[in-house]
Amino acid sequence: MNAYPVANHILWRANKDAADISPMKLQKMMYFLHGWYMAITGQKLIDEGFARWTYGPVVPSVYRELKHYGAMPIDDYIKQYDSTSGQVVPYFVDTNKLPQFESILEQVWHQYGGLTGIQLSSLTHEYGSPWYLTEPNDEIPDYLIRDDFVRRAFAFA
Repeated sequence: MNAYPVANHILWRANKDAADISPMKLQKMMYFLHGWYMAITGQKLIDEGFARWTYGPVVPSVYRELKHYGAMPIDDYIKQYDSTSGQVVPYFVDTNKLPQFESILEQVWHQYGGLTGIQLSSLTHEYGSPWYLTEPNDEIPDYLIRDDFVRRAFAFA
């Protein structure tokens, strides 16, 4: 799946709680959602890879779309041109195609939504994490992300 609808769904979830979300926090929430989704379903959620940047995993296309916010809260969705309606509209996940998506998003939001972007970044930097094991600016392999979140799940069991 394209990263934009996933980003928009996280923004929607933040708006539901009237919570501010910065680009850094959004990137880390996307990472945690992607990781938990793979651990639970065995399937990738986001097709585009996460790059290992200084402050943690980043989806470069989402970064480029939202970098004008800097550290400020994001106040709008990522949009696309809809050729059917002729309008520019937000991208959203088709939850009919991903039936577990909403429940996993809720779990991830409940677990991590109260943390700041900096706190989430710190979680991604732990010793032995996929970020830690990847060279700067390289793409973090999905198998490392999946395996890390599977280990986290067993740690909670």
